[in-house]
Amino acid sequence: MALRVEFVDTSVLCNILDVPGKNQDRASVMRQLREEKRECDLILPVTTVIETGNHIAQLSDGRVRRDRADKLHRLLSLVIAGEAPCSRGRGQARRSPTT
Repeated sequence: MALRVEFVDTSVLCNILDVPGKNQDRASVMRQLREEKRECDLILPVTTVIETGNHIAQLSDGRVRRDRADKLHRLLSLVIAGEAPCSRGRGQARRSPTT
C-alpha cells in the first residue's frame, strides 16, 4: 500500500500557530491533529510558510506579532531538523525513528 501524503494549508498552519483573526477553527484543527492518528506524511509547502509569515507580519500588536513569528521560527527549525510531523516537501519525507 502506498504511503499517503497530506499538504498543510495556510489556514491550518495559522490555526496551529494561533494567529489572531486566522484562528477561527483552532479547536477543531488541534483536536483533529491530536485525535486522528494520521497514517500519512504531512507536507509543509513553502507557499504555506510565506503566506503564514505575511499574515503574522500584518498583525497590529507588536508583542503578538513577535510571539507568533517566534512560534513559526521554532516550527520551521523542527521541520529542518526532521523532528516535526511534516516534511519540507520536494521528496524529503518525514524521517522515521529507525532511519
